Amino acid sequence: MKRPGRTAVAIWHEGEPMPTAMVKRFWRTVKKSKDGCWLWLGSQFRAQPGRSPSARHGLFNVCVMSWRGPAWRHEAAHRISYELSIGPIPQHLYVRHRCDNPPCVRPDHLIIGTQADNIADASKRDRIRHGSTHPEAKLTEQSVEAIRHAYAKGDQTEASLASKYDVTWSTISQILRGKTWRRVDGPRTPNGIYPNRKLTATTVSKMRRLNQEGVNITVLAEQFGICRKHAERVVRNNSKFWRGVS
Repeated sequence: MKRPGRTAVAIWHEGEPMPTAMVKRFWRTVKKSKDGCWLWLGSQFRAQPGRSPSARHGLFNVCVMSWRGPAWRHEAAHRISYELSIGPIPQHLYVRHRCDNPPCVRPDHLIIGTQADNIADASKRDRIRHGSTHPEAKLTEQSVEAIRHAYAKGDQTEASLASKYDVTWSTISQILRGKTWRRVDGPRTPNGIYPNRKLTATTVSKMRRLNQEGVNITVLAEQFGICRKHAERVVRNNSKFWRGVS
């Protein structure tokens, strides 16, 4: 008595149309409706860090012929639906949802766009976690507002704020200039303006003149209250901020 053989697996050769058996398997996993979305009933993407847990797209397993032989891989279900129903997706472009329903694979609910378009859609639909709701956030809206007010008053420097809130200097700098936490209130510091900077154009000119007169860089650093490395950059005109000062 012969044992029943395994069903042959449809193999997709990239650059060629998807095998009919694979196409049928794809549409069997879709729940169609007359007027609404066509929902994907199979596996889905897990929510990525920073994205809403509800933002889940369908996953479709395909067997693709590579130079090593047949290999299984995951494809986004909505992208497969677009390719089957509308046509190839241009390189570096994304397939977006008009209906704001990630599991939907209905072709007329899909539209292509750039990464910027995709991010704008997610932000407009509140699918990107902001502020303290982000899983990797170390600060809260209240602490960010306090940081901006403390710096604007001149009570603390960027370094002291970074130490107080256990974050990097760069994080504080981005907050103060409004490049991050844009939805939080508090005074911003315009680019190029640093209230807590120890040097001014006048003191920089004086430092350079004194150095030309023979004053040692170490002495200048102590006199103007900065580190020796900073003083050396200023004197030798290697400081990006003070290059325009004579």
